[in-house]
Amino acid sequence: MSEFQYYEFQSIDRNLSKKEMEEIDAMSSRVSLTPRRAVFTYSYSDFRYDVESVLLNYFDAFLYMANWGTKRLMFKFPEELVDFDFIKQYNATFDDAFENCLKIYKKQNFVLIEINISYEDESWWLDEDQSWLYEIIEIRRDILNKDYRSLFLIWLHFLNLKYDCEELGPKEKIKLDLIPDNLNNISGGLRALLEFYDINVDWINAASKHSSTILEEDVDYTKVVKSLPQKVKDEFLLKMLSGENNLVLKLKNVIDDLGKKKGKKKLSKGEITIEELLSDVKSAEKKRESKEEEEREEAYLKKMKSLAKNERTTLKEIESLISHGSGKSYDNALSNILDLKELAIYRKKLGDFEKYVEKLKKTYSRKLALIRRLETLNQ
Repeated sequence: MSEFQYYEFQSIDRNLSKKEMEEIDAMSSRVSLTPRRAVFTYSYSDFRYDVESVLLNYFDAFLYMANWGTKRLMFKFPEELVDFDFIKQYNATFDDAFENCLKIYKKQNFVLIEINISYEDESWWLDEDQSWLYEIIEIRRDILNKDYRSLFLIWLHFLNLKYDCEELGPKEKIKLDLIPDNLNNISGGLRALLEFYDINVDWINAASKHSSTILEEDVDYTKVVKSLPQKVKDEFLLKMLSGENNLVLKLKNVIDDLGKKKGKKKLSKGEITIEELLSDVKSAEKKRESKEEEEREEAYLKKMKSLAKNERTTLKEIESLISHGSGKSYDNALSNILDLKELAIYRKKLGDFEKYVEKLKKTYSRKLALIRRLETLNQ
C-alpha cells in the first residue's frame, strides 16, 4: 500500500474571508477549499505548514490521518468560553516514542485540545470525499456547553492503553469528579469518536456506574433576563451589534457565574482505585458478551423461522437460477442451497439435505460449473 496522508481543517464559528481563502489556497496545489473547510491530501509528500499555526489563524477544528496508523484531532476554543482549570485535568500521555497524547493547553487567546494516537499494527485508506471530522465535530459544541464526556472517553482510553502495557498499578486512583454525567448515553459525535479511536466499551460501561443521569432542564429565560443587571444587558447588546461570535454561550456563562455566586460550593465525589475500576470492567465485559450471545441466538432463530417459512419459494428459486446457466446464477443458487443446509442442521435433518444435493447432481450432471460449486458443500 502506498503512503497516504489526509489533513482536514474546518471553520465552525465563521466563514473564511476572501483574503484568508487566497492565503490557504496558496499553501498547496493539493487543497480542496470552501469558505468553511480545507482538505489537503498527499501520497508522496507532506503538508509544509505548521498545523497548529494554521488552526490558530484560520480554523476551529483539525483532523489528520496517515494510512500507517496515526490519527490526530485538534480543536480550538476561545479562552473565555471553556473551564481550562478543570479540563486540563484530562491531560494524558502514553508511549512517548509515538507522541500519543491528550494535550490541553493555552496558546495566544485560545485553549487548544489535541488528541494524537498512533496504532502500530493498523493501516487504512480514506477516500478524498470522505470525512470523519463532520461526524466528530459536534463534540466541540459539547465541550463549549460544559459536556466533557468526549475528553473523559479519550482520557479513559489512555488508562486502558497503559493498563494493557502494564504501566498502571492497581492502587492508583481516579478522581470521581472526572467522570462526567450521562456517560450511559453515547451517541452522535461521541459514538463517532469512540469508533474513530476504537475505545473499549467495557471500560466506558464500567465508568458509567459512577456517572449520574441528568435530564436537560427547561430554563425560563424571560425570568432570567429580567434578573440580569442592566450593565450586563447593555454590554451584550453592544457585542451583538458589533457582530461578535458565540454570544449565546458567553451570556450563558455569565448567567452560570451569577448562579454560582448564590449557590453552594461543589463537594468532591471522592476517588476509586484502578483495581476497583477493573473489577467493574470485567463485570461489564461479561454482561456485554452475554447480551451479544442472546442477540446472536435471537437473530439465528429469526433467520431459521424465515427460512422455514420461505422454504418452498427458495427451492423454486434455486431451480430457476440453475436454469439460467450462468456463473452468477450458479453462485446465487449455491447461496440459497447453503441457507437450506443451515436450516437442515437446525432441524437435525442433514441426511435429507444431502439426498437433495445428490438429486441435484444427478439431474444437472452435465452442468460441470454447477457440480463444482455443489462439491464445495462437503468442504
